[in-house]
Amino acid sequence: MTEGENTGPGARNGETDSTAVNAFNRGVIDEFRANAGRVGGKFEGFTLALLTTTGARTGIRRTTPLAYFELNGMRAVVASAMGGPRHPAWLANVRARPQVSVKVGAESFDALASIPSGIERDRLFAQVVEQDPEFGDYQASTSRVIPVVILQRLSSPSVPPFEGERARLVAWAAELRQVHDRLRQALRVAQDSAAQGRSPEVAGRELLLFCHGFCTALTGHHEGEDRELFPAIAAAHPELRDTLRYLQQDHSMIAHLVSGLQSSVDASATPVELARHLEGIAAIMESHFRYEERQLLEVLETLALDADPKRVLGPL
Repeated sequence: MTEGENTGPGARNGETDSTAVNAFNRGVIDEFRANAGRVGGKFEGFTLALLTTTGARTGIRRTTPLAYFELNGMRAVVASAMGGPRHPAWLANVRARPQVSVKVGAESFDALASIPSGIERDRLFAQVVEQDPEFGDYQASTSRVIPVVILQRLSSPSVPPFEGERARLVAWAAELRQVHDRLRQALRVAQDSAAQGRSPEVAGRELLLFCHGFCTALTGHHEGEDRELFPAIAAAHPELRDTLRYLQQDHSMIAHLVSGLQSSVDASATPVELARHLEGIAAIMESHFRYEERQLLEVLETLALDADPKRVLGPL
């Protein structure tokens, strides 16, 4: 694994421009490499990883020491930045160029990074806090949602590694399909619950819990697409801008429907009314998902097949 000079974040948690922190991190990296991943001092007993990313704008390789977790068999790091108000800079690199290199102990491997959102992110972050409660303190100290980054190992050395544009296209499409499937499942569960004829009080409590998770996840998913993902896709592939604009219009309509669902729950609507409302939202959401999968995700996957793996896109 080729690794660049570290210029970045706090050894367990984030990234700053502090010269002192940079020097400290270089010492952590040197000690890590010299001792097969074992680091003493305040990090003794913790499992660390060296994550090497490629600069989103510069193309320069940077190595960052981070706390390492295994969550349900998945490898993960966390972009906590010690609870700071901004995401660490390495996260922008991962979003732009999701192929990374990882070193844990004496093991080195390439991986494809993905960033779960909504309910899935919350579930994974809860597991992080179970393993290290300090990360719960970091989340409590900031208004931003601290991302969990999953590192899917690229295990076959005979397969050329994803790189450049191809990696981004594959990661975008794969992550969106996973989010769609999770949201579909959440809607199905809520519809089944509403259709079982429970009392208004019980149905209201269940729908209130559903809204807290589903509505927050859906809103965060669409806001993330509008704010970060869609502009990145449009910059790389201007021919998709009309499709992206249509999807953003859908987002506004869906946000109105979700607001209506929340109002119905707050007004203690009957189970029949709630079931009817959910049925309408589910139909519109499925139409939206299918359009996005056909007009955007399938196009991204086709572009990935056609992409020149040596091509380097400009900065996003």
